[in-house]
Amino acid sequence: MLYSYFKWPADFKEMVPGSNPGGGTPCYHFRMDSIPLACPQCHQPIRPEWYFCANCGKDLKAKPRPVGVWMQIGIYALSIFLPPLGYWPGIRYFREDNPKAQQIGMIAILLTTISMVATVWIGYVWLQGYINAMNQSLNGLGF
Repeated sequence: MLYSYFKWPADFKEMVPGSNPGGGTPCYHFRMDSIPLACPQCHQPIRPEWYFCANCGKDLKAKPRPVGVWMQIGIYALSIFLPPLGYWPGIRYFREDNPKAQQIGMIAILLTTISMVATVWIGYVWLQGYINAMNQSLNGLGF
């Protein structure tokens, strides 16, 4: 056997059922959930649930975004009061795998869009009023 010198710990492998009927060498297959992973940078063993390597500090996967009440209030306030800036957290949350984070992202995008439309409409109405007032004052002067 080619890999006979490499010893896997017993908890990394399981015997295939029915592979040892006559008492010979049993056939093993490896459980993929328990094979140790390695850091892509320093090649030290890592756990699947880790967000960064304990040896070199390399980011292994992105941390999930916080979905607490105060974080939601902050994102929604940013979306309403500073409309263009609300798209930034909205899109970041919408791209998450967590359904709650996706919901927060969708609400932030919707609030930002509504706030942008309202801001443009209020600006347009104000500008029209200003233009009308200027026209009336110029007409009063004889122009």
